[in-house]
Amino acid sequence: MTLLGIVLGAFGSAGASGDLFKTLQMERFTPPRRAKPFALPTLEGKTVRLADFRGKVVFLNFWATWCPACREEMPSMERLHREFKDRGLVVLAVDLEESGDAVAKFMKEFGLTFPALLDRDGRVRDSYAVRFIPTTYLVGKDGELLGRVIGPKDWASDPARRLVAWLLDPAAAPPLARVQSQAKPTGAEKAVAEFLERHWRVPIPAQGKPPGRFTALEASLDPQSCGTCHPAQYADWETSLHAKAMGPGLMGQLVDMMRSDPASALDCQRCHSPLAEQQEKVQRTRSDGDPVFVPNSVFDRSLQRKGLVCAACHVRKWERFGPPRRDGSLESGGPRDRLPHNGVTRTPAFLRSEFCQGCHQFPADGFALNGKLLENTYEEWKASPYARDGVQCQDCHMPDRRHLWRGIHDPEMVKNGVTIDLKTSREGDRVRATLAITNSGAGHYFPTYLTPKVFLSMDLVDAERRSVQGTLREAVLGRDVPLDLSRELYDTRLAPKASFTMKESWRVDRPGLRLRARVVVEPDHFYARFFEASVRQAERGKAQLREALREARRSPFTIFSREVPL
Repeated sequence: MTLLGIVLGAFGSAGASGDLFKTLQMERFTPPRRAKPFALPTLEGKTVRLADFRGKVVFLNFWATWCPACREEMPSMERLHREFKDRGLVVLAVDLEESGDAVAKFMKEFGLTFPALLDRDGRVRDSYAVRFIPTTYLVGKDGELLGRVIGPKDWASDPARRLVAWLLDPAAAPPLARVQSQAKPTGAEKAVAEFLERHWRVPIPAQGKPPGRFTALEASLDPQSCGTCHPAQYADWETSLHAKAMGPGLMGQLVDMMRSDPASALDCQRCHSPLAEQQEKVQRTRSDGDPVFVPNSVFDRSLQRKGLVCAACHVRKWERFGPPRRDGSLESGGPRDRLPHNGVTRTPAFLRSEFCQGCHQFPADGFALNGKLLENTYEEWKASPYARDGVQCQDCHMPDRRHLWRGIHDPEMVKNGVTIDLKTSREGDRVRATLAITNSGAGHYFPTYLTPKVFLSMDLVDAERRSVQGTLREAVLGRDVPLDLSRELYDTRLAPKASFTMKESWRVDRPGLRLRARVVVEPDHFYARFFEASVRQAERGKAQLREALREARRSPFTIFSREVPL
């Protein structure tokens, strides 16, 4: 079985170039590993050996002409080649199991001048443990592997160019941290950054006493009150996962956690119910410096159960905040003291991905496995073509400013985010099939987080649609970890624009068989396992966790299903 696709490589940091490896989300081998020797033919029939380039830095890329992500990154590889070829960089593009004619046509079409090598039998691919493409290794001057990145990169970017310059001559490129420290936001960008820093101090401080002229409606934090004047937004919010942020899965944990580990419980609520009025307890400091958790005098249990409410994003000290008008203007529609709830303060920060960052991105020193943060969605977006093109989180998850926040749980959203293609061919009694899935529309990894899994399968079925024994082939997209979060078992997620291709073949031994291909999404795969284990240990939250388990088991759906007569 051959599996080719894209995943995010781990990254490390050490020494002067550490920040560059990290910025490129590139795994750094510490200590370096000896590169496997090989000899492969070029398009012209000349044999190229890795050993020929001792004393140079080798950029070793594994690719194929059919791979969309490879096509995306090849032009930037060409620019890197042209800039550094006379300074000691050698770019080698190892094509996997394709004809020389197909590769030559591709190289000519894209104007690529670096050497293309033909790995016709996949032996070099296997020796370098390449299962996903593109995969790129950096080989040092002494023939040792320095790092690896799995997935497409912009190799003409400043961090990539400075990393190569540093490898060629350690005195040639300053550490990235030094450059970044000089690149502070200015002007409008600075204003947005300063607003977000103020706005997202969590837990969000208590609103305090409302202005004297406010009606009961204006002085309410209940989403239903907001819906009185904003019915469309309220109707959207009611259907969203934000409204379910304090659902049975979390509440079933918190009911026991608040007694045994209140610090962790409150930490969960920083995103799931961030208002001070939603916190059952607050942290104080005793005279000896130790923390103590006491009942919260402004706690509203009903508001807590409503999860991420309107006020979490829009209200601070009873002042309302929101995005610019659709024409881009920030002005109020009249004197503020005559408008409902004193009008609204408008800022473009509401239209930026950074607005979502606090709850969809762990800090740089946050919990990580295999060098990758457990929650890394913002950085995945930031490294993607979407960020470079100015496409924000809100453009996909809040289309036309709707308060939907659709994601992995929504079949139509998922279908719109990927492209799936099935190709079959028949030669005698053998059928071959290729099932490919491309992350064509998601601005982050597909799937992001470790909770979902996407299952691809192909098998032969008889006339009654029963699977023929021994014909099932499966692959999984996702990031797998044990329940104790102790290690990463695998990561096969797709970077933006990246592809995963499954190639299989079977012997057709009887008439009436059909080839069946399916792609099934399990949005709550990890949660189903977690809730099943948690129910056995829970005390007061057992009933809620059982409800959460039932919901998780109901969440899978099929985004692709096709049968081909043989």
